[in-house]
Amino acid sequence: MPFSLALIGLFACGGTPQIDDDIVRLDWTDGQEFHVAAKTRIIVAKGGENPVDMISLDPLGGNLFEERWTEETIWTYKVVDADLVPDADDTLYEFAVNGAGKTVPLSVIKVTIDPTLNEDPQLLELDPVIYLVFRQQRNRLAGIIEFTNVDGERSEKAFSTKELSRSTTPLSQSRLSMAPTYLSPFGARWSGGERKLENGKTIAVNEINDGMVDIQFEDMMGGDRIKTRYTAGKPWPVMTESDNLVAELLTADEVAEIRGDAIMAQPDFPETFDFRAALRSSIDLDSSMKLDADTLENKGYTAEVAEEYRPWAGAWWPLKKGELVFGYEYNRRTFSDEIKDQIDPLKIEMDKLSAEIREMDDRSSAEATEKRAARRELQEEVQEFLNTFYDGVLADLDGGKIRIENGYMKRDADEEFAAWNYKLDLLSPMDKYGLVIYLQGESRENPFLLSSWELMNSYYPGGDTWWGHCNGWAAAAILTNEPTEPVMVNAGDHEIEFTTADIKGLLTESHYSTESSFYGERYNGEEQDIADLSPAHFHKLVSFYLKEQGVPFVFDTTASEAVWNFPAWKVEIDMEEIKVVEVEGKVNINTADLETLQTLTDIDEDTARKIIEFRENDGAFQDKWSLTRVINWWGYYKIRNEITTEIAERHYEVIAKTILTTDSVDADHIDSGAEPESFDETWGYTLITNSQHEIIGGEWDKEDEHPDFAWVPYHNPRTKSWRGSENPHLGYGDLLDMLGDDIERR
Repeated sequence: MPFSLALIGLFACGGTPQIDDDIVRLDWTDGQEFHVAAKTRIIVAKGGENPVDMISLDPLGGNLFEERWTEETIWTYKVVDADLVPDADDTLYEFAVNGAGKTVPLSVIKVTIDPTLNEDPQLLELDPVIYLVFRQQRNRLAGIIEFTNVDGERSEKAFSTKELSRSTTPLSQSRLSMAPTYLSPFGARWSGGERKLENGKTIAVNEINDGMVDIQFEDMMGGDRIKTRYTAGKPWPVMTESDNLVAELLTADEVAEIRGDAIMAQPDFPETFDFRAALRSSIDLDSSMKLDADTLENKGYTAEVAEEYRPWAGAWWPLKKGELVFGYEYNRRTFSDEIKDQIDPLKIEMDKLSAEIREMDDRSSAEATEKRAARRELQEEVQEFLNTFYDGVLADLDGGKIRIENGYMKRDADEEFAAWNYKLDLLSPMDKYGLVIYLQGESRENPFLLSSWELMNSYYPGGDTWWGHCNGWAAAAILTNEPTEPVMVNAGDHEIEFTTADIKGLLTESHYSTESSFYGERYNGEEQDIADLSPAHFHKLVSFYLKEQGVPFVFDTTASEAVWNFPAWKVEIDMEEIKVVEVEGKVNINTADLETLQTLTDIDEDTARKIIEFRENDGAFQDKWSLTRVINWWGYYKIRNEITTEIAERHYEVIAKTILTTDSVDADHIDSGAEPESFDETWGYTLITNSQHEIIGGEWDKEDEHPDFAWVPYHNPRTKSWRGSENPHLGYGDLLDMLGDDIERR
């Protein structure tokens, strides 16, 4: 299903919003089913080309230098409960009570993966089941409960918010779920222009026609600009686009065409999971959106992950060196060394052409076309050479020309090749692994394509010095336990030692395409916003992951075109209030609760409820005069000097010292003591909150000294990956079979 990566007509600004037909709402009924196709951006550390399939000699990811995205996933949404009015003793009850104290109905939507619509083995392995709990009043998303398979067991995570009286909810204006959940701030019933929200942000709306509007808003956690298109009568936005996600509501005919003649799969999991129990222990996202009382009193906080979950230090395996194939020490000789001198000149020339093409202003020019053709010719030459060599290794092992004996891999001289002799325990990590798979006799393909693929796709002797495997290492350092002892592996009649460096290198490569959540966008040049991961979003992320959950996550620590991924496991926040911008003696009619509204002249409880109910249905009052839509002119005149829609601000000077595990150690480094080998980065910024201490803005002290983006790896499927830059000939499940499941963190 093709995706449109640009919404039409985004976005008209200016003008006065007009309350017209209620287009911006989701219309569903009990039992209704609909489908959303989505794909996500693949972010990798290096700046090179799309990977090449060493079997078919075709690019895996499309044209050279094209953005990398996953294949589309078709998510099935089914309304399993609508018009649900929970009892007072129901877990769901607190989400059904609105700001005016009334109980309103809830809806529950179950999101699953249908195998007849999806082929991705990694996603099918996870077998996700996600429950979305909505307050039906303006479709406020109150809870997300996600169940997935982890090592054959069902794992769960749940997030909730009780701040449901505002236009925004962090659950639907942040990307926290595998399934698309981006939804516009509610109360957007107008034909065009910009509209203020209670948190001081704005959303932009452009009416396409009588039943369709485009809306743009900000991701509350990571700062991405989200663009959605709503069509009247539809159960979900018909199109959603952000820096890292594109989603589209499918028609019934489109779903039928994708499914073809396949019979819709019946789920092999229980029809109902106890999402209420998961919701009871859910993570309250509201606390990460504001400064809590302890933080304010102590002028900061220190947060760190538990000792057993600290990421381990390791090498970043630079792509200029190819050490996973050629070895990481000068005295560790390996049979792939036989071809290094022959492919290096070809690869260096390829890298030179790649750099020249990337730097061209017009990549459609005749000169660029000529350079692409020259590079493609070199690529085919390298592919053919590598496949010939590694197919030859396999054939010579089968034919007895290469022998394994007495702990060595030997080849006698003949008219074409000189003799060679390599010690098994000293082979490079990938050559050693390929040999083990061969000797175990369980591979249906040439196991030495592992090294061939790596040299074709992750070896750039003429590339930039910063290109490396740092994203794979960062994910592995978080998701696995540090290898501290060598592992002896039985391979046929032989026993081969895998050192801790071998194991770390293979874990690094096998974690190149983990399931992850991304925040912010990689900076690629002057045309992009260098501060797109703002201080407000940085502060929310460290509060949410490190402080609230004790979960390590990854920062690209430099706001530049180079990418340096490091796992953050500790943060020390020091803050000092430096300025208060008051709206003295004023009650903000957009945020005041029932009790506060009744402090206004002649505003009784019934009128206060009407004010709250109006803003819950129509969104924030755009100015004081808008209150006359609820009360008469005389009532407004009496309180006009007591109220405001302006936001009081509190400004804080913040110093954030972030402790990150390093990859600047030798390949055989093992952490000693409780703390991994680490370094710290100190970033300064101004943080702005409103009078309720909700974070609403900020500014970096130095424009180019702060993290570029952040991401959270949460699962590495065991199936082989053909999704990104991870070597598809190194199955993580196969690696675990060799090393043992204990390497994974629980």
